Amino acid sequence: MPVIPVKAAVGFLLSVGASLGLVVAVFQGGRLADVLDVPHSGPVVSFLPVILTGVLSGQVMDYEVFLASGVHEEWAHTGRARRPVVDGARHSVRVVTRPSASAEVEAEVEVEAEAGAEGGTEAGAGI
Repeated sequence: MPVIPVKAAVGFLLSVGASLGLVVAVFQGGRLADVLDVPHSGPVVSFLPVILTGVLSGQVMDYEVFLASGVHEEWAHTGRARRPVVDGARHSVRVVTRPSASAEVEAEVEVEAEAGAEGGTEAGAGI
């Protein structure tokens, strides 16, 4: 069974569930809205799940590509099986855990929120 695609799919589903759950709990349900100083706006904007799904899909797949390519590079250099997984993951983690992609997208969304675009704050929180 191919492990990487299954792991990517599970990671994607968990990311989408956590993101949408956070957005609904805070913005629609009002939980922690006062603490986070965000408006309790009622129902979530209808296009938000589509936007979040697309952005999170890209981030999760990028993670898997970086991880798998790092493992493959180490395997190509050594020809062994076990050590490349450890070394490939260790070298890829610096690229994967950098929040630059999320920060960039969130900054763009926050600019839209400040300009008064509908759903901007919710999208920034979800990402």
